[in-house]
Amino acid sequence: MKSLLAALDSSDVETEPFPHIVARDVLAREDLQRLIDEFPQLETFPGYTREGNVRLTFPMARALESADVTQFWKEFLVANANREQLVHFARIFGEHFKSYHPRAADLINKADSLKVGLKHRDSFDDHSLLVSAAIDVNTPNQGDATSVRGPHVDSTRKAWFALFYLRDEDESEGGDLGLYRLREGQTLAGNIFNGSHLREEAVECVKTVQYEANTLFIGVNGPHSIHGVSPRHATPHPRKFATFNCDLPERLF
Repeated sequence: MKSLLAALDSSDVETEPFPHIVARDVLAREDLQRLIDEFPQLETFPGYTREGNVRLTFPMARALESADVTQFWKEFLVANANREQLVHFARIFGEHFKSYHPRAADLINKADSLKVGLKHRDSFDDHSLLVSAAIDVNTPNQGDATSVRGPHVDSTRKAWFALFYLRDEDESEGGDLGLYRLREGQTLAGNIFNGSHLREEAVECVKTVQYEANTLFIGVNGPHSIHGVSPRHATPHPRKFATFNCDLPERLF
């Protein structure tokens, strides 16, 4: 199975408000449909709850050992979280990542010769980089429109963040990805709460990536890689997607 990054190159990168790519119709339709058809039942996700609009995650390390995850899904996760993905990322985003994180860029560029492990299974004790992937879902929203997560920045050890949408319905509203930048005169300092969230009044949304099936988003992580999910209106449908990233042994910012 080809990776989601296989057909992308540096010419696909958009730089505002931070380096990223939005790619549509990434997978062959038959592969997409199979992933949708074989998406795990909500009840099988770790930490399952009936609470509305809550994110549930099936980490790759656990999914690979689970009888509730099909072999096709396991192959998809492995194809998108491995050493080859690191090489693809360096080929696509190398110059942008270097300008953001010059010291870490040297590590990413050597990925083809380093020991690469899997997050939640391996550790930095004997691995230089840890890739990760997950099957993700936001539970159906049962009440007023709410955001599962507003504007925020990701973990300071994460090199990039990628989302692949697996929408299988047309009725729900919201749940789109928003890309933000700080408003003029605002800084991260003083506007962050709960560890990584930003005050709504300190940022402005400059781009929206629709929650549409077969859409891939991948962006370089950094202190200004602010993103969040738009409010979802009441719906009986879960929001289905997969995520991919890579952790480094030291903080990037």
